[in-house]
Amino acid sequence: MTPPARHRVSRAVSLAACGLAPFLLLPAFWLRWGRLGGGDFLPFYAAAKLLPGLRIYQPQAIYGAEIAALGGMRDALLFIRMPAFALLLWPLAHLPYGAAHAVWFGLRALAAAGFVFVWPHNPRRQTALAAAFFLPLAAALSGDQDTPLLLLWIAVAERLAPRRPFAAGLVLALCAAKPHLFLFLPVYLFVHRRRLIPGFLAGGAALLALSFAAAGPRWPEALAGVLRNPAIAPWGVFNLHSLGLPAALEIALAAALAGGALWAILRLSDRIALAAALAAGLLLSYHASLPDAALLLPAVLLAAAARQSGRADAVAA
Repeated sequence: MTPPARHRVSRAVSLAACGLAPFLLLPAFWLRWGRLGGGDFLPFYAAAKLLPGLRIYQPQAIYGAEIAALGGMRDALLFIRMPAFALLLWPLAHLPYGAAHAVWFGLRALAAAGFVFVWPHNPRRQTALAAAFFLPLAAALSGDQDTPLLLLWIAVAERLAPRRPFAAGLVLALCAAKPHLFLFLPVYLFVHRRRLIPGFLAGGAALLALSFAAAGPRWPEALAGVLRNPAIAPWGVFNLHSLGLPAALEIALAAALAGGALWAILRLSDRIALAAALAAGLLLSYHASLPDAALLLPAVLLAAAARQSGRADAVAA
């Protein structure tokens, strides 16, 4: 087979695989649709219903709003985000829960597709193929998680960074939805993307302003109280804490991992530094699940790009 023919066959197979992949998600989606509950969207919807005020952090108020949304209690979930993220979903709170849930799924599916089209560091065909069969992304879509939105923010920021750094920083600030997964992002920005820091800080300030406007001056204290609730116990699937190691050994491994991540961020290229920051943030988090591992998708793609470029960073990748 000649190289052009081989290329056409490879492209056709890749496109067919990407086209079939969404159908693999349909059973999971319809299973979730039939239950209408159990995912992150339920507390988001309930919190948006309860705004303004601190009731978004009161367990009984959240549970009552969830019961009203579902017509009965199936899952008890607390809201553990900044008030700004409940405020951003306030329009969906004016829809019946079933309709809002469908819109939420559509928004996240579009975000996943947007990541494929916007991500700048790999050929689009390669990005699409990786995303189509990346299990954590499928789990995020079927489990009501907002991780696909975080992937889109990362991709948009990387696309805008060279020419519109302030806008890129603004978009990247939206990753504050899950700050525990981005522990090394500020270090990465300081070392490799300093031009993004003003926009990043401005975006963070805007989220704080929205939060205080939506929930009043005591929301940080109320959120801290929710995070201490036994229902929000530390757990994980893709982090060191999930290994169940003795505390001293876990601390030692965490310190070694943090040191390795900092070395990669300080000494290697900006792309491998971003991959290291994303991977280390997930591994060191105390609360993570399979859908959160979707944040490894950019790291995998960046490692593939480094390997294909033949650079020395491929060893680190």
